[in-house]
Amino acid sequence: MKKLRLRFCSPGVQSYAYYLESDTNDKFKAKDRDGLTPWEYIQERADSTQNLSYGICIDHPEFELTATLDDVEVESIDYAYDYDEQDITDDTIIVESCTVEHNAVDPDSSVAAIVFEYDRYRAGWIECNLDVKDDFKWSDIRVLTRSLDLDPEILRDEVYLQDSNLSEGAELEVYSISYDGETYEFGYDLSFSMCDAEMQYFEKDDDGDFLQVLFSDVWDEDDDEMTMD
Repeated sequence: MKKLRLRFCSPGVQSYAYYLESDTNDKFKAKDRDGLTPWEYIQERADSTQNLSYGICIDHPEFELTATLDDVEVESIDYAYDYDEQDITDDTIIVESCTVEHNAVDPDSSVAAIVFEYDRYRAGWIECNLDVKDDFKWSDIRVLTRSLDLDPEILRDEVYLQDSNLSEGAELEVYSISYDGETYEFGYDLSFSMCDAEMQYFEKDDDGDFLQVLFSDVWDEDDDEMTMD
């Protein structure tokens, strides 16, 4: 057996949706946060947290795939998605399109507001370590992806921050690998650098639509929450 490490890299956006029910939302608006900052309150007190993306997408124009085999760097690796079978060789890793179901749960009628968090990074990576047979072929490896083209519309539109979209429209997120009858999940084990983050607040209107609240003091920190040097 040989030790294989695959490393998938790209810029991207890690994003979350925090669902607030009426009581949680009312406390947030009233700044009744038990001494927590607005960000801490959302992350710790939200009634439900949905991961929307980790952001390493194989269809991103700056995507890179590298590998080591028994700690020796592999000079180059071919991979293919949206492919024709006749174009595949033993030296090509196969990328399967949208084979992993996204597990984000739609907001139900109890959700009064949604807060979206965006962690935008210029350099992100995920790694998968596995044992492969001595005579393995690269085409034995299947990279499994999940689509970020989500439903309902409110989640699909907010997977990436629209005015700072580093994804370049990328939608095929690397999530797991299949090899020799085993599936290795690792897409959630994200590392990144050069990151900036933002939250946006959406409240449900009388028609049941979630609209962004642009002019609000909900993100202001009270004086007693500020730490002075």
